Amino acid sequence: MNHNTTQYIGILGAVLFICVIIIAYRLQKLAAQRVDAEKRASVAFEEMRRLTKELRDRRDGDPVVDESLPPGERLRRMYPGAQRPTAQTGEGA
Repeated sequence: MNHNTTQYIGILGAVLFICVIIIAYRLQKLAAQRVDAEKRASVAFEEMRRLTKELRDRRDGDPVVDESLPPGERLRRMYPGAQRPTAQTGEGA
């Protein structure tokens, strides 16, 4: 075999070996990320279930909502959120 051919095959083998190592490392890293994501998702879903139960329990004591109102208005009355201060008229105008 020619000396250049031997070098070419050696370099090609080294490059392929490095590629295999990089691919194996990346697959291992992705598997670890998947396990971590599954753990975080299960914790998040459990927290969501707990909050949903708490909101439903809290809602049981609320007065009956008027069914004739549109859905948006019913939600505003059920969950009013933060109230904005009213604008003062006549000051600084």
